[in-house]
Amino acid sequence: MLFLLLNTLEQAIMFMPLSIAVYLSFQILKLSDMSLDGGFVLGGAVFARALMMGLSPFASFLCTIVAGMISGGVLAAMQYRNRINDLISGIVLSLMLYSINLNIMERPNLDLGDFRDENGYAMIIYLVCCLLLIVYLFRYSGIGLTLRAFGDNYAMLNRLGVNAEKYRFWGLMISSVLVAGGGAITSSTYGYCNIDMGMGVALTALSTVIIGHRIVSIIPIKNIVYNIVFACLIGSYTYFLILNSLLAFGISPINFKIVTGVIIMTALILAKAR
Repeated sequence: MLFLLLNTLEQAIMFMPLSIAVYLSFQILKLSDMSLDGGFVLGGAVFARALMMGLSPFASFLCTIVAGMISGGVLAAMQYRNRINDLISGIVLSLMLYSINLNIMERPNLDLGDFRDENGYAMIIYLVCCLLLIVYLFRYSGIGLTLRAFGDNYAMLNRLGVNAEKYRFWGLMISSVLVAGGGAITSSTYGYCNIDMGMGVALTALSTVIIGHRIVSIIPIKNIVYNIVFACLIGSYTYFLILNSLLAFGISPINFKIVTGVIIMTALILAKAR
C-alpha cells in the first residue's frame, strides 16, 4: 500500500508541469490548447536527439526549452487576433508536430540507454523551476495579472490600450515550454522517447486540472499561487491513484483508455455541475 502511494506521488509530481501548463492555458488564458500531445513528444524528441549528438544533459534541456518556445510562438501566431479558432489551431499544430517529431527522431522510438536519470534529479530541479516560475508570475509580477485579464476580458484589455496579443504570445510560450520540459523529463526518467508517448496527454492533463480545481474549490484558498500548485498536485495525484488502484486490483492495462475516458467524462460533468 505504501509503495502504491509513493509511486503515485512520483507520477503526480512528474506530471505536474503539464497540469500547470493546462491550468495556464485553460483556466488563466481561457484558451483550448490541444497542441500538448505533439508538444510533449517534441520535448522528449529534441532532448533525446541532442543527447545522442553528444550534447550535455543541460545543453540538451536548453534545446528543449527553445523548441517549446518556438512551438508556443507558432501557436500564438496561428491564433493572432483570433483569426483561427484556438481549439482548431492546437489540433492543427499537434498534427504538424507529429511529422516534425518523426523528422527529429528519424525513427519511431529512441532508446536513451546510459542517459536514463533513475534518481530523478533532473525532474526535481525542473519541478522547482516550474514552481518558482509560477510564484514569480502570479505573485511578484504584473505579467500574471495581465494574463488573467486576458482570459477574463480580452476586448476590455484592448480597449485599455494594452497589446493583448503580446500576452497571448507569452502565455502560450510559457505553457509550451512547460509541456516540452515535461516530455524531456519523462524521456530522461524512463530512458526512451516514443512518437506515441504523447497520445492523450492533453485530455489527461485537462482532467487532472478539473479534478484538482474541483477539490481545491471546496477549500477556502484565495491565493492564486496556492490554487494553481495544489490544484495541479491534488488533481494529478487523484487521477494516478485511481489508475494505479485499478491496476493493483487486477484491471488489465488494455482497458486503461476506457477508464481514462470515464475519469475525464466524470471530471467534465463535475466541472459543468459547478
